[in-house]
Amino acid sequence: MDLLADDPRTRTTLVCGSLALAIAASSLLRAKKVRQVHWLFAATAADIGFWYLSQSLFGFFQAPLWDRLRVLLAVLLPVFAANLFEAMVPDETLERQRARVGRWSLVAAIPMLLLALSPYLGITLVRVTIFLYVTLVVAASLYELGQRGHHSRSRAIQRRVRFLTVTGALAGLFSVADFAWVIGYEPAYSPPPVGVVLSVVFLFMLAQALRHERLLDLYEMLGRLVVAIAVSFIIAGVFYVLVTGVGQFNTMWLNALLVAIVVLVLFNPLRDWVEKQIVSFVWRDRHKLQLQLSAARRRLAHTLELTEMGAVVMAAFERSRAITTGALYVRIEDGTVFEQLASCGEGAPHRIEVATAHALLEQLEHGPVLLEQTRRHANEGHRPAAGPLPDAVLAAAEVLGVLRDSAVVVAVRAEEGDLVGLLVVADNRIGDAFAPEDVSLLEGLATQIGVVVENSRVYDKMKERDRLAVLGQMAAGLAHEIRNPLGAIKGAAQLLADPHPDGAGPDDTAREFIGIILEEVERLDSVVGSVLDLARQNTHVVAPIDVNAV
Repeated sequence: MDLLADDPRTRTTLVCGSLALAIAASSLLRAKKVRQVHWLFAATAADIGFWYLSQSLFGFFQAPLWDRLRVLLAVLLPVFAANLFEAMVPDETLERQRARVGRWSLVAAIPMLLLALSPYLGITLVRVTIFLYVTLVVAASLYELGQRGHHSRSRAIQRRVRFLTVTGALAGLFSVADFAWVIGYEPAYSPPPVGVVLSVVFLFMLAQALRHERLLDLYEMLGRLVVAIAVSFIIAGVFYVLVTGVGQFNTMWLNALLVAIVVLVLFNPLRDWVEKQIVSFVWRDRHKLQLQLSAARRRLAHTLELTEMGAVVMAAFERSRAITTGALYVRIEDGTVFEQLASCGEGAPHRIEVATAHALLEQLEHGPVLLEQTRRHANEGHRPAAGPLPDAVLAAAEVLGVLRDSAVVVAVRAEEGDLVGLLVVADNRIGDAFAPEDVSLLEGLATQIGVVVENSRVYDKMKERDRLAVLGQMAAGLAHEIRNPLGAIKGAAQLLADPHPDGAGPDDTAREFIGIILEEVERLDSVVGSVLDLARQNTHVVAPIDVNAV
């Protein structure tokens, strides 16, 4: 038991082995439908977990049984890992099918198992052979995983596989350094078991990738994870320097104060820096899209004209280079048609009929519509808990023309929740071009567009009200100008109708025409009076009264 207190590898492998087994069990329990890839992942995680536990038990008891068991588990690890990586990215070309690493790992594992079970396990050459087999096959599996991701049409798969490959390579590299002593190599300096910890982190990443069909729920979670790991290394490094360089750590409280100061000073800047680097390098395309959409949202905050809004949105799409076609539609007043306000690229329809796209608009009540994902659900026979069937949505998406297979449709809503527009984007260069985080960015832009549309309509109503007020003032002025000559005409006609002092008066024909003039003057005066009443502000207050009291 003294070895447990002296060897950090024994303690670390014990803890990390338990964590690996927990991850293996959780992957099976959390899977909605357990598939082959889940079984392979559980087998890989369990193999690593039992491998670490046997390593720890060998450190406790130094028994040959645990030594042979850990070698057997090490031989099986490349087989599980190679087949797991192939199952994670099943789409492959014929050439890659013929060069499957998983198939060859099974063939290579047979003689290695025989060597592990043979009495020659203690020979250095045998251990070196097994060590090289494990290292090379795992490296080949990671390389094959990276190549499959590189040749995939899905940008989301490319990003996920690229990060998983880098993380797995780091975990494997440090694990080789951790377990080099197994083949008899004892370095002068024994580094901390970093590879064991990174292997568990890699398993956690794989579990998240299988569960969410992306790397993690949000890139902020990844940033916090990396920051936590980095800060842990810093704390461990500070403690190590103080213990080995200064000594007597338990009696020097100033060292503990120094560690606390270092952590407080470095934590926030380190967290911010790592998050920026993750967004810039791991999600480089989304980072550029995020910058352009953020700039567009800031400009839209000071925009009232719809034409200017459309130009701002399309300019942001073009500068981001993340889409090939984009279009913005605004619902007309009668609510029957979405008219295209602005577009970039080719293929976007000029109008979308509400009646034709009814199922698509109904699906928008449950969130943005990714037509590629909808088509996969239709092919798999997936029936949603709410909303129309995928086949109905795809049929309604025919109104999008050439964008019906790859577009992402985001609803533009007013403050009350009314659908006032549609934002349609597509990238025909690659499949699954928009990750969930990209769609979240588009939703934020659509929210700002909805505010602009609502403000623009309010502004148009204000302009219409002001225009009507000006017209009322003009009408009042014109009415006054018209009433004056009408009075003169009426007076002259009445004078002509009066009998002459000598007794002579107008004849019957003249009297008839004079009557017509007076009648038309009265009619025009009534019209002018109505115009004046319309232009005059109504200051009367209408209120109920008691008729008996009047």
